[in-house]
Amino acid sequence: MTRLFLGRDGAIGAVEKNASYTRRRPVKRVCFVLSVAMVMAFASSASADLVAYWDFEEGAGTTTKDQINNTDEPLTGTTWVTNPADLPPVPGGTTAAMLFESANSAYIDTAFDGIGGSAARTIALWVKLTDITDSSASQGLVSYGGRESNGRKWHVRINSDGPPRIRGTIRTEAQGGNQSGTTNLADGQWHHVASVFPGGAGSDNVDVLHYVDGVLEGELGATDEPINTSIGGTLPAVTLGARRQAGNITRTDLPIEFFNGMMDDVRFYDHALSEAEIQSLAVVPEPGSIALVITALFGLAGLAWRRRVR
Repeated sequence: MTRLFLGRDGAIGAVEKNASYTRRRPVKRVCFVLSVAMVMAFASSASADLVAYWDFEEGAGTTTKDQINNTDEPLTGTTWVTNPADLPPVPGGTTAAMLFESANSAYIDTAFDGIGGSAARTIALWVKLTDITDSSASQGLVSYGGRESNGRKWHVRINSDGPPRIRGTIRTEAQGGNQSGTTNLADGQWHHVASVFPGGAGSDNVDVLHYVDGVLEGELGATDEPINTSIGGTLPAVTLGARRQAGNITRTDLPIEFFNGMMDDVRFYDHALSEAEIQSLAVVPEPGSIALVITALFGLAGLAWRRRVR
């Protein structure tokens, strides 16, 4: 029988017993290091290929930082949220979020242009909003790009259209084409939402995948429109909490259609996240499941040791 032990020096070892002898030998520390590294890699698999990230961890001040591009983004009309009872269950924890109120015309203009053309992209964030009662309440979450022709903008927002759509769902649109999810987010609870575009030649708006709380959404009211997002120059860069929508817009035009609610942990990726990667951002692992993963990895380390000493 073999049992694993953790020595005072941090090494994993094993005690192997049978009727005639007891043998106690250390497993190389590399097994321990690799095991921990595997757990960390699993937990942070969705951290790679981030091209913009606003975590709002400052908790105070007049700007918030894009942690990837190291730019300070000015806050307009927003309010910091730091009461732990009001924060979302972000895996890894959070100490602050941001409140947006349309009465204050609240929004955040960023220096990040977004991802253009038909390239793959994922936008993921935590949101908490109130009831949708006005059919014109087309609240912007993350938006950028132009409107000079169809397929040129990229707006992730709250759907305001009625049947056959559902008001209060996540919606992604590209000037002439759009698609909505099926879960009404206006329940006063925090939800993790993600808009995933696989990209590639010939891709259009119906290829978008929406996730709510790590679960793939159904599709409502999808309309085809080839994607060719225009970015850079005078075109609107990424705006959080509002949209630039009217006419031939530029980044100096004032935004409209403001978000009413709270937002946190806004992430922008340059590829289509997998379902497992989305779930790693949306679902806090149960302590028991973490223990099972670690136990399994230690078990593999023990098996490798036994094979080595035979």
